[in-house]
Amino acid sequence: MRKSRAFTLVELLVVIGIIALLISILLPALSKARKQANTARCLSNLRQVGMGFQFYANDYKGALPVTKQELPDNGGWTGTYATDKAQFPGTKERVYWQQQVGQYIARAQQVSTVDFSEAQNTVLWGCNEWEGRKSNAAGGSVGGVSIYDNGYGLNGNIGATVDFPAMGAAWPHSRALMRSPEQNFVGKHYKMTNISSHAERVLVGDSMLWVLYNRTITSGGIDAHPGGYVTADAGQPGSTFTLNNGQQGMSDFDFYRHSAKRPATWYVGNGGAHFWNKEGTVATNAVFCDGHAETLTGFDQVYRAVWMKNPAP
Repeated sequence: MRKSRAFTLVELLVVIGIIALLISILLPALSKARKQANTARCLSNLRQVGMGFQFYANDYKGALPVTKQELPDNGGWTGTYATDKAQFPGTKERVYWQQQVGQYIARAQQVSTVDFSEAQNTVLWGCNEWEGRKSNAAGGSVGGVSIYDNGYGLNGNIGATVDFPAMGAAWPHSRALMRSPEQNFVGKHYKMTNISSHAERVLVGDSMLWVLYNRTITSGGIDAHPGGYVTADAGQPGSTFTLNNGQQGMSDFDFYRHSAKRPATWYVGNGGAHFWNKEGTVATNAVFCDGHAETLTGFDQVYRAVWMKNPAP
């Protein structure tokens, strides 16, 4: 009879060591592959979002939805607004762009806490790299996550041109893609036919908020592109970085959403100003007005896609 031979302790340890080595080699590759898959999925979802805008425009004589619409639309109101009138009866209404185009691209319009969970399973909440922004606003969050910050923002500067506004000039609220008397944004509705450079102009992109609102830069080039005023862990924008009075050059773009190298600190202070941490690698997705989607990989590229001009030298 032949005697069976078992593994020795040394052989077993060698096998375990080889397996551990293979895992250490494969894990980064698997993580990179997962991130690339999420980037591709996000781009696909953004294309569908872009199609939703086309369908919306077809039904509304070519007009685009605004980033936020407060009703009644007369600018002379007082009182509390809510995203869920059923839950908060007697309040006035605030409608976001997701609600306006949701019926064209999703099973739910993301209008209230009732359909929030369903909306999270649609392309409106279509980026796996976005976990949601923390919020405790009444009627505006579920489980501490904002129901209207879905990781994508509509370009509020959609009417910018090479000549307007002038470099360093403030963006007039009357030209913004927003109807918000509360924040003094009595903007306008734009039509697709009134917008030029469809293939170069961002429509919707990875964003910290529901709106992509870039501020113009006066000097300093791309180094004068300060950090965003809200992160996914912030309950509300900081007092230094307000929507109406933000520092020049600020942006709501999530520059590092799909980055292989995301800095631990997203923005750094410099003499009272806040600038993007250039240790990271920019990679943010966007769908353009012509319907194509791509990953933007530079601060200047992002700025140009919003303002239709290069940053100041």
